[in-house]
Amino acid sequence: MAEATLPHPTDLPMLPRVLRLISLQTQEQEKGRLTFTAQLYHDSAQMRVRWSARQIDVRLRHGVLVSPRWTGPGRSEQGCLLIARLAVMERPVTDCALFETVPPGWAQDRNLIRRARALLGALPPSYRQLFDAIFWDADRFRGLCTGPSSMQGHHAERCGNLRHTVEVAEQVRALCLDRAYVHRDLAVLSALLHDAGKAVEYRVDRDGNWTLTDRGRLLGHRVTAIEWIAAALGRWGIRLPDGHAEVLLHNLSRGPRPALDGAARAANAGSRDAVAGRPAVWHR
Repeated sequence: MAEATLPHPTDLPMLPRVLRLISLQTQEQEKGRLTFTAQLYHDSAQMRVRWSARQIDVRLRHGVLVSPRWTGPGRSEQGCLLIARLAVMERPVTDCALFETVPPGWAQDRNLIRRARALLGALPPSYRQLFDAIFWDADRFRGLCTGPSSMQGHHAERCGNLRHTVEVAEQVRALCLDRAYVHRDLAVLSALLHDAGKAVEYRVDRDGNWTLTDRGRLLGHRVTAIEWIAAALGRWGIRLPDGHAEVLLHNLSRGPRPALDGAARAANAGSRDAVAGRPAVWHR
């Protein structure tokens, strides 16, 4: 029977439960066992951890969210905390703030990360759950934090899309202050997600320049964002306030691409019927 483990060392309950995996080293030992050393990041704790096992967990790769599992008090050896194992967090958890897990290697402007964290943290729990579910995927979240907002236009630099997203969300929130008829939180969430799909729209080519991915060239970021929202709502059972999912999808689907209308209908097929005949929802 597997040994029982704990989410925190018994003498260090303040350590964060979920951190981001930055690096992983493997060393062969005697009797077919392997020793693993991992560098983990959270704003409140950066640590090196070590454990041994007979085989590697292939899900452990750069950028994934993980949780060290402990057997008792924290113990160290050669500058590493000794743990029982490193668990991959495949399901979103409510007590993890994603922007507290952005390593400096992804974004050196820590003030930008704090602004993003403040915007998301001020939203209602269901909105935060949706954002976290969409960007729980390590590659998506890294793309959001590091990618550009365009190749040659505005915010065409590294981290440009995140900077643009934060600036738009801050402006939207400010504009809502004297507009009581606008649902401020829903407007801010729409702003935070309006270019979410650009996280996978660009890649760096062999010359070091930004270029479009196949998804970016064939579908575009709006279709991608709609797909992600619909998938997150369905897979994780996230419940937004009545009518808010429809308004969010409507906000993000507005654009010139012909495929958008069909994609929005497909993504929203189940919930659109539920609000049919309620003009107030569509007016919002």
